[in-house]
Amino acid sequence: MADGPGSILGALARTALLVGISGIALYLALAAFSQNVPAAHLWLVLLLGSAALILFGTSLFGALRTGRMASRGGEISARANPILFGMMLVLLLAAIPALLVLLAWAGWGLLR
Repeated sequence: MADGPGSILGALARTALLVGISGIALYLALAAFSQNVPAAHLWLVLLLGSAALILFGTSLFGALRTGRMASRGGEISARANPILFGMMLVLLLAAIPALLVLLAWAGWGLLR
């Protein structure tokens, strides 16, 4: 056994400390942002929705180009499992317009 229980527990403690500090910092930043910026929820929708749209768009175009798609347990190939691959494409194709509607709603709320 290369790692003893002491080193494993130390690594877990360091990770817990890092996650705890990062979580508190993120919470305080979001609390300050929401208190000082009017319509902060709409700005957050635009920021996070845009990031998700970019992620889904690049995943969709990559899957269409290569015939492979990243999945939780590995990858889904169009050749090996065409039904599951098609269902995942339909899911991405449904998520992208939904995100576009959500972003349009947030943008419209900021313009009013």
